Amino acid sequence: MSTPLSPRESHGSDSRFSEYPFRVFTLEQLGIDRARFLTELAPSFHTLAWDIYDVRREQVQRLLHAFPEETSRLQQFLRDYWTEQATLGVVEDLLSRLPTAERVALESVAPYRRRAMARFRLELTGLGWQEQRLPDNTRFAQGKLNTGDLRALPRRFAPMACAVVDNPLFARLREGVAELVAKARPGVGTLTLTVHQMSVVCHPGQAATNSPEGIHQDGADYIVSALVVERRGVTGGMSRVFGPDREAVLLSHTLQPGEGLFQADTGSPLWHDVTPVHRSESAESDGIRSILGFDIRLEK
Repeated sequence: MSTPLSPRESHGSDSRFSEYPFRVFTLEQLGIDRARFLTELAPSFHTLAWDIYDVRREQVQRLLHAFPEETSRLQQFLRDYWTEQATLGVVEDLLSRLPTAERVALESVAPYRRRAMARFRLELTGLGWQEQRLPDNTRFAQGKLNTGDLRALPRRFAPMACAVVDNPLFARLREGVAELVAKARPGVGTLTLTVHQMSVVCHPGQAATNSPEGIHQDGADYIVSALVVERRGVTGGMSRVFGPDREAVLLSHTLQPGEGLFQADTGSPLWHDVTPVHRSESAESDGIRSILGFDIRLEK
């Protein structure tokens, strides 16, 4: 097994992958007032709709653990459950065979991620980046992924609030992300940004993650895997970039509010994940880690 390139947190690129950038950046480097951005945007995460897909995955994982002989059936059920073509009633025969405590626990699985999304098209003109918000289509699929990955199946998320989308600092962030791509890919003219607004909520004794799929790619040309907006009462949450063997760590950094991680994604040798976050022992309430993530596709 490969070993990390450095035992300490690292922030920069590796010359072996110069064609495929990865770097930590700050809001200040994009010309954004960090304190004002965080103050204005952080509250909007607290009322986002819950992401139900983590619940569905966990419920089926519990059934797989209890009934390994039903793996093929349950894998197909998860795909149908994921895409809203089935409910738990389809596997009532298995639920009825669970001990009472296990069934109650399965039916009590609670979400831990809040989420919303929005899409934008940015075109570089003689007047700079011109932006168009695309119609709200809350069904999202990471279509360039291997078909065996659940994330290639459509999911339905709430649209991002207009008050967030219209915030001028957030608009500047979208333009700044486009500029990062233009530096990495000179000559790019048109981009589509899918922006994910997510908040992980950590309850006592419960780990939570924005990367339940483990080491992965997101199915876009470039990504900002996370721009942290709020980090309160948590430990963990280290962002990592891996080389093509998915073992050698090229970058590891625990992003702080106002810091983001930009990198090449599909078609590159780079992979990534983020370690689970836990509620810190000193926290007086639930831990929070809120981020903005960007899937960036090149159009021309």
